[in-house]
Amino acid sequence: MLNDEIRQQLRKMHKMTASEKAAYIFYYYKWHMLITVIVLIALISFINDRLNAKETIFSITFINSGPADISRTSLVDDFSETLNEFDPSKQEILLESGIWMDLDNPDPATIGYDEKMVASYTVGSIDATVADRAVIEKYAPFQAYANLELLLPEDLKEELSAKGYEFLYVEMESPVTGERAPVPVGVFVEKSLGDFFDPSNGHSPIYAISSNSSHVSCAIDFLRYLAENDPVRSD
Repeated sequence: MLNDEIRQQLRKMHKMTASEKAAYIFYYYKWHMLITVIVLIALISFINDRLNAKETIFSITFINSGPADISRTSLVDDFSETLNEFDPSKQEILLESGIWMDLDNPDPATIGYDEKMVASYTVGSIDATVADRAVIEKYAPFQAYANLELLLPEDLKEELSAKGYEFLYVEMESPVTGERAPVPVGVFVEKSLGDFFDPSNGHSPIYAISSNSSHVSCAIDFLRYLAENDPVRSD
């Protein structure tokens, strides 16, 4: 039956002019053609994305930062220049900002961000967080952040201390002994990132490294960069 239908279509088109044939084909097969084009575009886009995908070597999230737009600063570019083997054509550093969480009066946006942060910390898609004390203290008891006393190299801890950087301690339960004790989970970085937070709201920035980070060395390098430099906003 299908062959008969094809023969009928061919007989109809046999006496048509070229323009009539084109119009006829478009009229009866336009949806087939449209679907084919959409599939081809999606396939080409997928292949292009795969070929041009960059490796994320560091992911950092700013929460409750102030009016300054972190993403429009030279912070990431300046930091990447301190990395010896960074290749911008193949690698990237992700910086997410614009997240605002009102923990005292959680609205739907805060609840949504909270769920996102929990999932991100669990799977390790965020390497480091810069946020105010309330945010860090919310997630720290759930082992979201690494123990900096154990993680940071001695020379960096000495440099931070010499330059007046202080650690945020949060009482946590040891997964080994079960005992509770103060653990350094963050560093107050107002000296280097204070311009991006509004102190009038009590939002003093603290830098914390995720316990499930996939790029710990880069997270440590970023903290070292903050201690050694004063990031400058780009125009």
